[in-house]
Amino acid sequence: AGGLGLGVVKTWSTDTWQCQREFWGHGASIHHAEMSSDRMVLLTASSDLTAKLWDASTGKCRHTFGGDSYAVSDACLAPNALTVLTMSLVEPEFLGDNSAKLWSVDTGCCLRTLHFPLKLQYADFSPDGQTILAAMDDGSEQLICTATGNCTPR
Repeated sequence: AGGLGLGVVKTWSTDTWQCQREFWGHGASIHHAEMSSDRMVLLTASSDLTAKLWDASTGKCRHTFGGDSYAVSDACLAPNALTVLTMSLVEPEFLGDNSAKLWSVDTGCCLRTLHFPLKLQYADFSPDGQTILAAMDDGSEQLICTATGNCTPR
């Protein structure tokens, strides 16, 4: 995927290097884009305070995950494609609150908001999608159960 800073994402053929599809709909810069492992959906995160889940074959937006007070600086899709994690990280280029939100792919609704006492550097799902590993700027890590939101220091 390319064109992230323009509010549009483009997917490209690795065989021909031709643009396959453009995904329009964000009102500001896009900070992150990732394709699902089955290449059926594309997930984007933007300064417009939203993340979007797109149908990769049609380019149509399936869900807009909103309600953040800050730019959505990162997002990831659970391997089972049932849950999205969005993050508002505190970085020099972002105003953020070190929060992350879990969203249902089926309904588009927020399942829970996770707050971190330290600066969150990165978070991602475990291979089974049941746990999130969150890395803090002091080198510590937390394991978070996606079903309950309970944290375990690691």
